[in-house]
Amino acid sequence: MGDTRHEIPFTISPGNGARLAVQAADGFRKAIFSGYYRPGDVLPTFRELAKMLGTSIRIPIEAFKILSAEGLVVSRQGSGSVVLSPGERVWKGCVAFVSVGADASPFTNLLAAAMREQISNAGYLFVRAAVPVLPDGSYDYAALDMLLGKTVSLAILIYDYPEVARHIAERGVPYIAYLTARRPLPSCLAQVVQNRGSAVPAFVAHCRAAGIRSVVQIAPETSYHNATEALAAAGIRSEFLHVPYVKSADPYMMIEDIRRAAFAYCRDFLKRAKRLPDLLTVADDFYAEGALTAIAACGLRIPDDLKFVAWANRGFGPVWSIPLTRVELDPHRSGSVLAEAALAYLAGGACPKRLDIHPAYIVGASFPAP
Repeated sequence: MGDTRHEIPFTISPGNGARLAVQAADGFRKAIFSGYYRPGDVLPTFRELAKMLGTSIRIPIEAFKILSAEGLVVSRQGSGSVVLSPGERVWKGCVAFVSVGADASPFTNLLAAAMREQISNAGYLFVRAAVPVLPDGSYDYAALDMLLGKTVSLAILIYDYPEVARHIAERGVPYIAYLTARRPLPSCLAQVVQNRGSAVPAFVAHCRAAGIRSVVQIAPETSYHNATEALAAAGIRSEFLHVPYVKSADPYMMIEDIRRAAFAYCRDFLKRAKRLPDLLTVADDFYAEGALTAIAACGLRIPDDLKFVAWANRGFGPVWSIPLTRVELDPHRSGSVLAEAALAYLAGGACPKRLDIHPAYIVGASFPAP
């Protein structure tokens, strides 16, 4: 912190023609540009300035509002008004993006990047905080608590971790949650939910129009684009195969391990199948990558031998030799919705309690339109 100067190098006068607050702002601006006040210097209090200027306290307050809007000074709690360095950014507050474990997936990174852009442009510092998972399955909150102990305006929790949500609530920090299914969470301001079933009607309508008679669905979670009931209602035979995510010994190899596990499972399934289904759907983009490799390894052609629908995250696959029919989720859109909810709360203290993210059903050559 710089020095505190208790003298001002200018005067103001009611007969000058300009408002007193504008004269005071002009005087301080010239003093800063001339180097009389240097970056980091603490300026006198408003009461002291009013005495020096021979005015009411309202005049220096108005003058400093002008200077603050120009980025020349900032008022900091416990420090007073401080002269800023040229180009120094003044943040309105801090938004913490909270993930759990070694979550470095492309979807999460792109979602965070979209949020960072909007939230930073609105004048808030955007920081990421990871909560490590300990060997016994509990959470290490040390780094998160250090961050939450500072001035955090809002936290955003990514994915379904009720225990972590409870911890944030107990620290008295307002938070928004990004979830794959709606669930009760303590003191949650808003839930942004992936509505994973919203593409099912379009998918089933496509199956009926194309004359599909049998479908096999492979998914790591039962809520992942599960069209079982809707297919049955349409008179289409279906089988839902729940293949849970593998537990990787090395968290940083998780994505590759998921791809390899999906490849092994789908290869074995295709080899032992007495009769192939008309259509195979694979939920999760990494599972879909493994499944596509297995289909090729078994010498099958898409869509001649087997039609295929993938879950895909917009911007990074999966990619095949022909355009894939897919249920596509847009991470940039998810990040934008989260950022809009966060900024609505920060601007006025209120935001919608629930917002849904709807994946799109997009027809490609792997399951072409009839």
